[in-house]
Amino acid sequence: MAFGTSNANAQCNVDSMAQVKVLKDLSKNGYRLSKSYRVQRTCRGCNNFRNYTVIMTKGNTYTLVVVSSEGGSEGIIANFKELSGAIIASNYDANSKKFYTSITFQCNRTAPYYLNFLPKNSKTSCGMAFLAFKMTK
Repeated sequence: MAFGTSNANAQCNVDSMAQVKVLKDLSKNGYRLSKSYRVQRTCRGCNNFRNYTVIMTKGNTYTLVVVSSEGGSEGIIANFKELSGAIIASNYDANSKKFYTSITFQCNRTAPYYLNFLPKNSKTSCGMAFLAFKMTK
């Protein structure tokens, strides 16, 4: 009899201490958590992560923190897109091929936006993202 585990069946495990640290850092910097998102593949064996729709308010400053199951943000691209598909913010710089753990930007128009997650050259199977905001005076 043989026993084993399969990555496809494993649950996403982002360290709870990492989650607590992210939430404390956001609060310390004046941000209020809007929503946390599970970043996971849409099906076994496929190369797509789940996408979300977010309504953002003009004048608010938003920050998104991405944490992969492997730590940091390596391997997970997070894009905010307008409904037209234009990217307004990303945690990945294609020119330098660098991932950023967080992205911060000011919303210029109250509207729905797409929050799009993509895997990039990684075996990262999942992670979490935390969207927070603060009202700009």
